[in-house]
Amino acid sequence: MRPYQTRLRGLSFAAILVAGALHATPVWADYKISPGDVIDFSVAGVPDLKQKSAVDIDGNLTLPLAGTIAAAGLTLSDLRTKLAGVLSQREFRQRGYNKIERDVIGGDEIVVTIAEYRPVYVNGDVSKPGSQPYRPGLTVRQALSLAGGYDLLRSRIEDPILQSADLQGKYTTAWLDYAKGLARVRRLKLELGQAVENEDKELAAVPLPAAALSTIAQIENAQLRIDQTDHDMQRNHLVRLQDRLQESRNMMAQRSQSETEGMQADQDEYARIQDTFKKGLAPNTRMADARRIVLLSSIQSLQSAVELERAKTDLEKGSWEIGKVENARQAKLLRELGDANISLETLRSDIRVAGDKLSYVGMRKSLGRQGTTETKIKIVREGRSLASTLDTRLEPADVVDIVLSLDLDDRPVQ
Repeated sequence: MRPYQTRLRGLSFAAILVAGALHATPVWADYKISPGDVIDFSVAGVPDLKQKSAVDIDGNLTLPLAGTIAAAGLTLSDLRTKLAGVLSQREFRQRGYNKIERDVIGGDEIVVTIAEYRPVYVNGDVSKPGSQPYRPGLTVRQALSLAGGYDLLRSRIEDPILQSADLQGKYTTAWLDYAKGLARVRRLKLELGQAVENEDKELAAVPLPAAALSTIAQIENAQLRIDQTDHDMQRNHLVRLQDRLQESRNMMAQRSQSETEGMQADQDEYARIQDTFKKGLAPNTRMADARRIVLLSSIQSLQSAVELERAKTDLEKGSWEIGKVENARQAKLLRELGDANISLETLRSDIRVAGDKLSYVGMRKSLGRQGTTETKIKIVREGRSLASTLDTRLEPADVVDIVLSLDLDDRPVQ
């Protein structure tokens, strides 16, 4: 026998005993390896080859010397056999006392175990939901203990007293929101110049303390004053600009009229000088001066006319701008009023629903809290839902859903 095999003879037998002891339980001897399991691989007497490797999502396992092996769906025994077949064709080298020794690994020298199973998941009414490491023999009771036990704050038990307090808070909040929305509608209508008698009556009938209603009204009245002040400032600014434009237009009209009258006078004077020139009573210089004066006055008259038209255009734009601001404000207020009315309808529905629930819970509360707490446990395994108890044994990748419920007796408390 070769030196390498001689040194491992005693170790191989021990490895076989260990492997046999690990897989003595028939159930776990048939366990199928799945993605997420971590495999511990070693070869007796060769510590350099010892390695832990996880089965990837494709079901493959990567090991030294063997490379990538398809492991999903195999038992540990099947995996050892497969590895033995692969490694029997590979030559292994390791340094001896004074030389490099070469040998082939035999199947009885390979040890494979599951170092880590896929975790189990505990969900529902527990203190610490989430994943937990799996170990053979783990029961639902043990997994529940590791998850911190039951958590009543997470539970979906419908306690009438707790429900009543919660619903009362929601009911009051809904009325507060409704009063705010109603006050907002009232403010928007006042800004639009509409009547608000109906809103005043509804606000007076809201079942809230007078102090709360007064605070809501004060806030909306303050907002009304702010909005009105902002609008008045913007409009007054535009009106002042319009007044200035009107003054400028009047001045330009007077100037244009004056320039026109001056031009007419210059033209009359030019005609008189022209007649005198034809009679030989006026020199050429006099005629030229008169012509220049007429030309200058015509240009000035034309400039005044252009400036007057520009002033008229600016005045019209100013009037249009004022109307535009008013129309934009009206459109904005109408849009906000529509949204506020829609919100009020939603709040009315919320109030009705909360009121109905409160009445129902109040009736249940009057019946008392007699009853027992029931624990429902469901295990999801490979896509199938399984009913279970606290002593049910779990398997890797199981999902445990724990639900607490309160079974009330419909009998009054004696």
